[in-house]
Amino acid sequence: MNVLHLILSVNLVLINFIGTSRACNGYSVTVNHARNCITGSIISLNGQYSANLDKDCNLSMTGCVEILKTFKSNKVKYTVKKPPMPTMEGEVDACEALKNVKDPTMKELLAVFAVPSVCPVKASKICTTPEKKLNVSKFKNQLGMLAGTVDIKLEGVHDVGKTCVEISLQCRKENELAKESSLKNTKLL
Repeated sequence: MNVLHLILSVNLVLINFIGTSRACNGYSVTVNHARNCITGSIISLNGQYSANLDKDCNLSMTGCVEILKTFKSNKVKYTVKKPPMPTMEGEVDACEALKNVKDPTMKELLAVFAVPSVCPVKASKICTTPEKKLNVSKFKNQLGMLAGTVDIKLEGVHDVGKTCVEISLQCRKENELAKESSLKNTKLL
């Protein structure tokens, strides 16, 4: 269930935003891209997205995801690549997993970011606002494990079609960003 929580957490958070956030504990998270990888995807990523992770470890997001058709099932095949760790792959029945969420943080994540907590999921536009925040301070010491690039691919098969989402993010300590920026500026001189 821990892998499921990780995959769902990353998926649910990242599917709702794209951008850079100033993370707690000195880390910065940049979403390189979040996009559909097939045309006609039932869950559609489009529009403007932003995220903010403040110094108090409150995560807030702005953006919308569109569910183009009501679906009753969602069998998801996931792939998570985070070098140098081994690639994580697996399959999960997302509807069953949503029904069986027991972890309070995961329940709060679903509620704060307006993610449906039960199937069927009706065709709709799901939006989040910056006023809704999730405190992630209990995870601030684990941000170092995310350092580097993380690539996620989610392929869902619904009763009414398919969804494919690719997400790429980068997590860095802010002083690394300053060094990189300084090096780029030096090369320009």
